[in-house]
Amino acid sequence: MPNSRLYLGGSFDPIHHGHLNSLEQLRTRLQLDTAFLMPAWRSPLKDETNTLDKHRLEMLELAIQEYPNLQIERYEIERPSPSYTSQTLAAFRARYPQDSIIFAMGMDSFQALDKWANWQQLTTHAHLAVFARPGYKLMLNQSVAHFYHAHQADNKEQLTKLPCGKIWLTELEPFDMASSSIREQLQCDPNNAKKTLPSSVFDYIQQHHLYL
Repeated sequence: MPNSRLYLGGSFDPIHHGHLNSLEQLRTRLQLDTAFLMPAWRSPLKDETNTLDKHRLEMLELAIQEYPNLQIERYEIERPSPSYTSQTLAAFRARYPQDSIIFAMGMDSFQALDKWANWQQLTTHAHLAVFARPGYKLMLNQSVAHFYHAHQADNKEQLTKLPCGKIWLTELEPFDMASSSIREQLQCDPNNAKKTLPSSVFDYIQQHHLYL
């Protein structure tokens, strides 16, 4: 059986409990010892992050102190160019040719998968673990639906037994807060925003006057 490597990518601007809990739930469900948070240098589908990379990395380092089974993968944030997931996963496949590589994403991202660069190549290099809130209705456009049904996993065990090629959908406990909303709350209602962040991350934001 190959080693398994589970990644959750994102801007993490800032990292919050939703990111951390989602990845930890997936790690536990797949029975993995470790999972990786992978901060992007910038997302091609989003505006450029306003927060310096060093601050985002420091907040991640602080956050994972409360999650001993999570680590940081710096591949994308250390690249001098935009982050395209297909390129990243191809690089990981070359780096770990025998391993199971699992890329996690939320249902919103999966529904818009056909807007990603080289999106149909993702399963050539990795599995996709798609998480949604309980009771979700699977609503996909024709292209993504065809892609999903062509690669649908029979069970979660396939993600750790095979190196790539499967798409697994699972339900996770919901977290109704986006980083953009947290940034707004940090300006107008920091005490409420504090509930969504690891305490060390909130203290760091206050200390460095971020998101003001």
